[in-house]
Amino acid sequence: MEHNKRQVLAACLLALGLAGCATTSQVRLKAEIDRPDSNINSPGGQAVAGYVDAAASYHPFNGTVWLLPGDSLEFVSAAPEGSESQAGLRPFLFRLPRDSVKTIFIRHTDPLRTTLAVIGTTVLVLGVLAAIAIATKESCPFIYSWDGTQYVFDGEPYGGATMSSLERTDWSELEHLVPDHGRYRLQLTNEVDETQHTNSLELLVVDHPRGTTVVMDKEGHPHAFRSLERLSAARDENGADLLPWLRENDRAAWYPNLAALSLRDSVADTRNHITLEFVPPRGAKRAYLVSNVATGQWGSHMIRSMLAMRGSKVQDFYAAINGSELYRRQLFDWNRREELFELFLEVKVGDQWVRQDFIPGGGPFVSENRAIPVDLSGVTGDRVQIRIHPPIGFWSLNSFMLAWDEGEVRVTSVEAASGSGPEGVDVVKALRSDDSLYVDFPTKAEHATLTFAEPAATPGMQRTVFARTRGWYEIHLHDLGAPDLAALGRLTYEPGYVVRRGLREFADFQRTGELQGVPAVPAELGGR
Repeated sequence: MEHNKRQVLAACLLALGLAGCATTSQVRLKAEIDRPDSNINSPGGQAVAGYVDAAASYHPFNGTVWLLPGDSLEFVSAAPEGSESQAGLRPFLFRLPRDSVKTIFIRHTDPLRTTLAVIGTTVLVLGVLAAIAIATKESCPFIYSWDGTQYVFDGEPYGGATMSSLERTDWSELEHLVPDHGRYRLQLTNEVDETQHTNSLELLVVDHPRGTTVVMDKEGHPHAFRSLERLSAARDENGADLLPWLRENDRAAWYPNLAALSLRDSVADTRNHITLEFVPPRGAKRAYLVSNVATGQWGSHMIRSMLAMRGSKVQDFYAAINGSELYRRQLFDWNRREELFELFLEVKVGDQWVRQDFIPGGGPFVSENRAIPVDLSGVTGDRVQIRIHPPIGFWSLNSFMLAWDEGEVRVTSVEAASGSGPEGVDVVKALRSDDSLYVDFPTKAEHATLTFAEPAATPGMQRTVFARTRGWYEIHLHDLGAPDLAALGRLTYEPGYVVRRGLREFADFQRTGELQGVPAVPAELGGR
């Protein structure tokens, strides 16, 4: 009986990784490129906004990219102002080896809803296209903010809440939101193969002293920091310098090279071990680690894969977790063991590493700043050392800072004043509070539009706006067979098995181009 209780925990929020890269060498092509079909409007290419190279540098690029035979990427755009290429009405082109590009930021637009989503996606073996990027996402709705001219992708709340008992609250900083005639406007959408249940959504308008940076903690309390210290050093378990990747909150996020790791027969250590160093804040015994991290893109896809391991018994699994506090507690204990969606941090005190708190997961396309309290009372010397042990591929790491010295804030909660959504649903009433009323999106065609009154400004203060959202979602699983009991047993009892399983599935994806449980990607979009 106890064995069965443990087995039922094995397949909830599971996930894995991303692809790797080498050095970048840009090769420009003459305007008279020998590809007669080279055109920024040609079908088959993917609109992009930029890319990150292997040196952690972001390059804006407004154009289109193709994956070419020979494993290179061709970038095509309107030529620079005054160039020979533009004068001759020819496109501007260059090529890069695929393995020299770490991340591509694809541009996904919907003219009917006036939406723009710029999504960072790893350069997978078979392509970099929106069809693949969205197919590998298995979590949470999209929040779009009105920026004065269009709705811009700005948040992914309550990721990992894959059943009703895991419903949770999340806070998304709305960086693109601007008031329009005294109103804030949002869209909430379902763009993946799942049913989403949103319980509540309101704005938290935070007015804070000028020059401070507001960051939410895990409980939804805003902190307005006057002092932020960037990393002075960051290294992995092999001594590799990660400072270029982790020092700035930018578009360059670090993740392990799954393409190389997936070629190994076995991985003995299923964790990365990353040490972060800061100059200690003078006189401060308490500070906050401001983390900007997210669930890895391949990891988001692996949620579907791991749930599918339960096969035709997956609904029994949901019922067990939803109906038993014991099962939920065991599930949470399992997740803490594996650190899939809670990444614990250790602080070096003397010659000991002391575990303190954890960093919550989120994303994978939008990573949020979170303020994690850190006790520095026992730290001595000229540096603060913090260590994390992310399971390989489960985490995409953008930046870390140490923060202290807070200013006072004024927080105004704003409910939606008006809105529209699925037929017959009063979205304003349903999203007003945490209760039994939900806005349900059962298909990818669903969305809601909401408006909020802009509160009066506080003189002498600046403003940051967050969306507070609560809900859960259920992934649509297809073609389920019998449960894979052997795999579930290993998942439950074997620490790190989820990493090894994910690497194996990533290798299968590289070889076949097929994603488990996802319809085949057409060949013209990068499939086989």
